[in-house]
Amino acid sequence: MTDASPTDGGTGGSAGSDSTTGGGTSEGSTGSDGTSEGSTGSDGTTGDSGDASLCQDACDKLVSCELEENVPECLSWCDPLVEEVFDPLVFPGCAALVENFLECVAEEPMCFERDPCSGLDVAIEEQCGCGQTAEGAIDGSQCTYEEECGVVSREVHCVGGTCICEVNGEDVGECQAQAKICGSLDQGADLMAIAAGECCGWEPFELGD
Repeated sequence: MTDASPTDGGTGGSAGSDSTTGGGTSEGSTGSDGTSEGSTGSDGTTGDSGDASLCQDACDKLVSCELEENVPECLSWCDPLVEEVFDPLVFPGCAALVENFLECVAEEPMCFERDPCSGLDVAIEEQCGCGQTAEGAIDGSQCTYEEECGVVSREVHCVGGTCICEVNGEDVGECQAQAKICGSLDQGADLMAIAAGECCGWEPFELGD
């Protein structure tokens, strides 16, 4: 293992947006709920275990194994990771995954020769991140916007002047906003996210800084 820090596609403590028209993606993290009513959750729980030494111990280990240059630099990604707020309805188990990952790093006796923490790292990346996809016809005749965070996926399909809103594969409403949503396609997925949220009545996930 050459870098014990979770990848940017993970909890998203440092991930930014990189949206590309026609199927590009963007990754980050969120504390927003994506219920079928399109509401935003507010009862998120934090990944902070209350143990101030969680990052310190992990960073001490990484520095001693020469996987991080110094502790302050290590803490610059670790502290935001531990303090990240994970809505349990969107990211069930993510706070525990982060805690277990850092404990694994801190307790590794062989400087990661066998990479024992990689499974937790991959789980964080797969279960605790967000992504966007935007694609459609350049003339605006049809388009699709999708965003997925944790266990919640939301899609908007627009064609024939009507946009259908879906949450986890179920129709939850529609609107007549195709021109606005598809017209945002060449400006990136972030603007499509805003237009889709206005159409479907949900708050866009916080997918980047």
